[in-house]
Amino acid sequence: MDLTITAPRQPRMGETLTGGGFRTSPGGKGANQAAACALLGAEVRMLGCVGNDIYGDELISSLTEKGVDCDAVSRAGCSTGVAVITVVDGDNCIVLDEGANGRVTEEMITEHEALFKWADAVLLQLEIPLGAVLAAARLGKKHGAQVVINPAPMKKLPPEAAQLSDWFMPNRSEAELFLGHEIASPEKAAQELRERGARNVLITLGSKGSIALTDEGLSRYGIYNVETVDTTAAGDSFIAGFTVCDGTTDERLRYASAVSAIAVGRRGAQSSLPTAAEVESFLKERDK
Repeated sequence: MDLTITAPRQPRMGETLTGGGFRTSPGGKGANQAAACALLGAEVRMLGCVGNDIYGDELISSLTEKGVDCDAVSRAGCSTGVAVITVVDGDNCIVLDEGANGRVTEEMITEHEALFKWADAVLLQLEIPLGAVLAAARLGKKHGAQVVINPAPMKKLPPEAAQLSDWFMPNRSEAELFLGHEIASPEKAAQELRERGARNVLITLGSKGSIALTDEGLSRYGIYNVETVDTTAAGDSFIAGFTVCDGTTDERLRYASAVSAIAVGRRGAQSSLPTAAEVESFLKERDK
């Protein structure tokens, strides 16, 4: 659950700062991506964990309302994961308490192997324990699904994480942390990530758009010029749009950029996500 407040600036250590517009809204990287994919027309099943509290009830209800199958979402005897978000001029800083997300085990993943036999794509993030992420990636590979790893929030990863991915999708800072050095250029970073085993690489670059590197070469796409209200689900909506879109890499980047552009113009995480019809309308208007 996202606990969000808007502030004139980030507070200094020890300072109490007056903000406003406090709200709670369903979030979580995996849940955001699941909701976005469902709203864009995909059939989605969520595997994860929430707590036995009102936040857990609300999160499952929000996903279900958006068309996500939550039969594989379990309950843990602890609090639901929360993110405390401060928004300043449309950008954000986030502090996480993983809560029930930390209760997702490798055993829980393998108990739901049927999901991986069913799936065309498996979207993974790092808000659950790394062992569970890798177990899910292995099952995805075993059953021929496209494995997409979004290494966020970044933590120390073994080489296997990139090697198991069909698409490895960090932002620039996450790519630097994974590689262990500053990036001279995103293009060189993408090449190095492929050399470390990622089949395809997509790096999001904020206001500078995104790049993707595949066997076919390098693709890049900018951003749409829109008024930014809240960037909370920008990356999650982009990844969902790219995964759902059926087309060339350039077409997928274009579609994902449109999804993200709509999302940043609205407040909240899942509440900001567009439908497929909204994205189609947005692109038609921009193509005039």
